[in-house]
Order: sequence, then structure tokens, then C-alpha cells
Amino acid sequence: MKKLLLALGLLAGLIVPASAHGFTIGEIEIVHPFLRATPPKATTAAGYMVIRNGGSTPDRLLRIETTAAEKVEFHRTVIEGGIAKMQPIKEGFEIPAGDEFRLGADGTHAMLVGLTGPIDLGFLMDATLVFDKAGALPMTFEVEPAGTKLEDTEAHHE
Repeated sequence: MKKLLLALGLLAGLIVPASAHGFTIGEIEIVHPFLRATPPKATTAAGYMVIRNGGSTPDRLLRIETTAAEKVEFHRTVIEGGIAKMQPIKEGFEIPAGDEFRLGADGTHAMLVGLTGPIDLGFLMDATLVFDKAGALPMTFEVEPAGTKLEDTEAHHE
């Protein structure tokens, strides 16, 4: 179904691939969405990306849907008393007008919980980003080596 929606969106010109592994819908552009490879039998994985809003009004990433996990949650990792803790972010992330949001900066990430299979290097994971104003954007996460950071991918993916 997601592939059919993507194909229809591409044909209608509503969804177009951006350059170097990116996706767009309306004024929203996703730049190099990626997951980190996980060890065998892992039950969670983390996702990252840059979301640019070329429009004149803010938008909000509400959720990410995929069949590769039971659910996707948004988190921010914070250090409290020398211990890293994940704080859930229930309201999603605002994408300011004429600006960008970096899912991977300030400890933010998308946490895939209850993986349905391994997340191996080279794997492509289909997902749909759901925005408040822009709507649903079918897209694909690439899998990078464990430990990859957002800034590691930016120099050669834009």
C-alpha cells in the first residue's frame, strides 16, 4: 500500500525524491534519513534525519509509521547525575517556517520499539512520516554503521 501511495504521489507531482537520498512533500524536505545498524536480537533501533521547511508556516512531525517495528516513539536523551535517560516527546517536533529541525541533534531521535527483524547494514526500511500540515510522506531509511551520527552523514549526502 505504501509503495502504491508513493507511486501515486510521484505521478501527481506531490511527492518527489530530493537529491542524494531525500524526499519532499510540498515545502517539506527530508535529508538522508538513516537508522543505525543493530546487533543481533536487538529489540530497538534509533532513526535520524534533517527536516527542512521551505514554507512560510511552521509544520509538525506528528509520528512515523513502519511495519519494521511495533511502534515508533520520539525521545530526547538527557544526562541526569551522570546517567543517560530517555525522555519521551509526545507532541512530536515542530519544523519552523523557513528553517530546519535536526532529528539527531540535542539528543533527539526516533526510537523503533519492538523490531520485527534485524536492522542490518545496507538494509532499507520503508516508513511514512506524518506531518500536521504537509500530510503523509512515504520514504525510506538507509542503515548506517552503529555509532553513526547525523553530522557524519551530512558532508556526503547533500
